[in-house]
Amino acid sequence: MRGYPGDPNDKQIMTMSMPHYMFYAPYMNNADIGGDTDHGPFVINPDNTVLGDKKGPYGYIIMPAGEAEAAKIVKANSDLLQRLVAYKSYYKIKAGSM
Repeated sequence: MRGYPGDPNDKQIMTMSMPHYMFYAPYMNNADIGGDTDHGPFVINPDNTVLGDKKGPYGYIIMPAGEAEAAKIVKANSDLLQRLVAYKSYYKIKAGSM
């Protein structure tokens, strides 16, 4: 994944790898599942900003893969990562980076 690190003044793009699982979770928020945005799982619900907490049907839970599972996913897709780096060098990531 490529994006900005979150600071509006920082225009440097970061590249990260965060293998994860996603589950449909309409009308939910972090309090419903004991969510933790630093370690997961956590709820993302785009409608919360417009309609208020727990109002949107488009919520989903993101649960980061454990270290062993993440390593398997990255290894299984290493050929894709190599092709991406060959295409554009800025797709290169450090091992274990998030």
